[in-house]
Formats: sequence, structure tokens, C-alpha cells
Amino acid sequence: MEKLISNVNRFLVFVAGLGLIILMLLIFAGVITRYVFGFSIPTSYEIVEQYLMPLTIFVALGYSFKSGIFPRVDSFVENIKSEQVKKIINISVLILELILFAFITYLLFEFAFYSLETEMGFRSNGIAYLLFPIHLVIAISFLWTTVIMIHQCIKAFKNEDIDVLENTEEKNLM
Repeated sequence: MEKLISNVNRFLVFVAGLGLIILMLLIFAGVITRYVFGFSIPTSYEIVEQYLMPLTIFVALGYSFKSGIFPRVDSFVENIKSEQVKKIINISVLILELILFAFITYLLFEFAFYSLETEMGFRSNGIAYLLFPIHLVIAISFLWTTVIMIHQCIKAFKNEDIDVLENTEEKNLM
């Protein structure tokens, strides 16, 4: 399972990086055309805002969680002497995060399908752009992070590690 999580995270970080490169190129092209040629690229701002920014941020959410960069209560937990109490606190925090992410995931899927039903989107330059695809990608990204959290909980309950959040993902990507 660790290998699968690592491979999926590697792919998602690649997708997020590709989205970031496209975002930067589109903004750069927009600035050049505006100040050198005197016109703006139609819909570039909306594409960046509605599609590329959410893609870049949310697709790498699972990797961000797995790498351990989210804020934690380390300074509080490190002062506790008992390894058993540390483990209970770490598992409790992970379970709370899991419940919150599962709830958010559920709501995001509801919102994504609502945006499909209502054909939610925006008009720019006479073209209607649907937002359902990006809403679905965001919901799937939260679902992937929830799956990673479930895996971390299972590992913690199997006593595989006292600290249930790992920092080994960064080594795998480099």
C-alpha cells in the first residue's frame, strides 16, 4: 500500500506542477501581450482563477498531508514522557482529522454534483465554461487524502509506528 500511495502522490505532484507551469506561462503571456502588444488574452484570467489555481493547490493535497507539512501539536506532545500517551494523542488527532476530511469530502462531492445539475460555470468572451470538472477534481483530491488518513490510522492501530505521520515521502520524490 505504501508503494501505491507513493506512486499516486508522485503522479499527482507531477499534475500539480504541470498545472503550475501552465498557470505561469499563461500569466506571463498575458502580461507580455498586454504591455507589449496592447491587448489581453481573452479568458486567461478566468482560466487561471477557476481552473489552474485549484488544480495546482488541491491535486497535491494528499502529498502535502503525507509529507507531514500540515501544522501539528508537536511541541505539546514532545513534552510528554509516556510513549503510550504520545501515541494516543497522535492517533486521536489523526482520527479527528480523518472525520473532518471525510465530512468535507462528502460535502465536496455533493457540491460537485450540484454544480453538474445546475450547470454551474462562468461566461467569458461569449463562451460558457463549466466548473463541474474542477469541482470533481477537488472532491477526488480530498477523497485521496482521506484514504491516506485511513491508511495511517490502520498503521497506527497495528502498532507499526508511534508517530503516525511520516516524513519519508519527500525522500521518495527526490
